[in-house]
Amino acid sequence: AKGALRNLFEGVIPTRNEIELLRQIFPSNFINTILQKRPFSQKLLRGIGEAINLPRALMATFDFSAPLRQGIFLIGKPKQFLPAFRDMFKYAFSEKAYQGLLDDIAKKPTYKLMKESGLALTEIGSTKLTGREEVFMSNLAEKIPIFGRVARGSNRAYTGFLNKMRVDVFDDLIKKSQGLGLEKTDKMVDDIARFVNAATGRGDLGALNKASVVLNSFFFSPRLMASRLNLLNPI
Repeated sequence: AKGALRNLFEGVIPTRNEIELLRQIFPSNFINTILQKRPFSQKLLRGIGEAINLPRALMATFDFSAPLRQGIFLIGKPKQFLPAFRDMFKYAFSEKAYQGLLDDIAKKPTYKLMKESGLALTEIGSTKLTGREEVFMSNLAEKIPIFGRVARGSNRAYTGFLNKMRVDVFDDLIKKSQGLGLEKTDKMVDDIARFVNAATGRGDLGALNKASVVLNSFFFSPRLMASRLNLLNPI
């Protein structure tokens, strides 16, 4: 993030990954100004991706299906499932509650482990389409007068529920592994993250991960389908 800011002062537009880091530090109006300075080709590709995924975002508005759609596999963990289900409605009606969740996640002692292990922590305003939940890979719905407020609330509810579930289950499994006396190796932490991702509908597409935005244009939820296949693996 420091390097991206230094380059910005020298007139170099940050990459998408660098902008994601800057988003964690600076307010949205600053990030929006940076995004406006990108080359036309990048803006065009992003606009096409947003437009293609708009119908899905419209269908998912007024939708509180995350618990029984992507979260159903973890319904047997009530200590994590029920609080996330309860708070989902707070996120729907309160931007402050949703931002509070993001702040709480960032303050967790295991936050660095989550990021390094690839735990799927999605964001509703991610500059990378792949950084959002599949059903809300377009923010264009939020720009529609009046309807946009409802669309954003639905996005917060869906994304907030899944993020809280992932973080709480990840922490629970890390704690239980330590209670069993298991060594906290990189592989074990990565395996826990992959399991939690798959269990919450964020499957690994393997060699097709880079094509997830294109796949999302033809299939309703390719990562969700992949997650169910991932979970067939008994290991």
